Amino acid sequence: MTALLDKPQTTDKRAFSIAEFSQRWGWGNNTTYNLINSGKLKSAKIGRRRIITAQQEADFAAALEGKV
Repeated sequence: MTALLDKPQTTDKRAFSIAEFSQRWGWGNNTTYNLINSGKLKSAKIGRRRIITAQQEADFAAALEGKV
């Protein structure tokens, strides 16, 4: 059991679901959808599923910090 607790909380994922992205940023899914609908956050649609790539997340973070 302790081996699981020793794992670092980093991720090598290249894309996140709406729920995963919302959890990473500490807000609800509706906030993420509102950001997508307003154009402040880019996303991709794969079939019926909407994802946010790691690059889209980095672009969003940079825009929040005023680096874009």
